[in-house]
Amino acid sequence: MVPDAPAVAAGSRDAAGLADALASMQRKVAELQARLDALDADVERQRREKRELDVEIAIRRGTLELLGKEPGADPENLTNREKTILVRHISEAQSVSVKSLLPVVRLAHSTYHYRLNAMRRPDRDAWLLPLVEEAFENSEKRYGYKRVHLELQGMGITVSAKRVMKLMTKHGRCRCSRARSATARTRAS
Repeated sequence: MVPDAPAVAAGSRDAAGLADALASMQRKVAELQARLDALDADVERQRREKRELDVEIAIRRGTLELLGKEPGADPENLTNREKTILVRHISEAQSVSVKSLLPVVRLAHSTYHYRLNAMRRPDRDAWLLPLVEEAFENSEKRYGYKRVHLELQGMGITVSAKRVMKLMTKHGRCRCSRARSATARTRAS
């Protein structure tokens, strides 16, 4: 049996039409895949930006907590110690690497680790503070750092007056100011 010539021609046209339809669908699938890849990349970019903004918000909130509700609380105005505390807290809370946070708060890697080690060290004035507080309390909270220093010397403890002043100022025991010189007193009169 010989197939009909028109049936063969129709079959080849159907095959050509199917091949064209298949190629067209493959192009559409490729276009849709490209759009899907672009959308995935856009979603990933937005996630990354959101993460960066979350970190920035955490830095701002941490700054406000460290400085209080003062106007103009800015991460650039923090001391290196405060920046170290902020970076450590945010890296733990946000699961962000310390290395990525350091440039944001403008803190050197070495400074961060130095400050971490410094915060772990014991306070060198821990033994002196109770003695300073005792001398201050014995004076009914009237003595300044100079008299407290003299009291400590009377107890046989040798420390500098500056160290006593720093301890008392740090722990809110006195507001130390320099004595006015004789020339400043005469100008004020």
